[in-house]
Amino acid sequence: KLAYKEALNEAYPDRSKWGKQPRSGASCDVFVGTVMRASGADPNFPRGLDEVENHIAKNSKKYKVINNPTQEEMEPGDIIYELYKGGGGHISIFLKEHRIAQAQYNGKTYPHVQKYEKQIKDSHKKFCVYRRKNNG
Repeated sequence: KLAYKEALNEAYPDRSKWGKQPRSGASCDVFVGTVMRASGADPNFPRGLDEVENHIAKNSKKYKVINNPTQEEMEPGDIIYELYKGGGGHISIFLKEHRIAQAQYNGKTYPHVQKYEKQIKDSHKKFCVYRRKNNG
């Protein structure tokens, strides 16, 4: 938790106007943004699911988009981007062996690792993976 808090403070030094959930770093978009920014993989990775698609499109030299991949097609470091038909969405990072790193807010939940079980495709308006290209 300490390493994550340090990375969060580095990636987003001023969170004073954010809501409780993202301010504490316990939302999925802030978690992925923190990892991408603090690791140097993408120092400008946005916060907010609604900004991710535009960012990826503007940085197409850095990212490959894979629509509706199977778990077998995913690679460690892939960013899983999900929008649901009923509204809302989720973003996480694929690790390996069908596990993901993510954050969800239920009070004080910080980032954690869990087994990844993709929901039925019918529940998705959009399901894709953003993979960093080696040249970007």
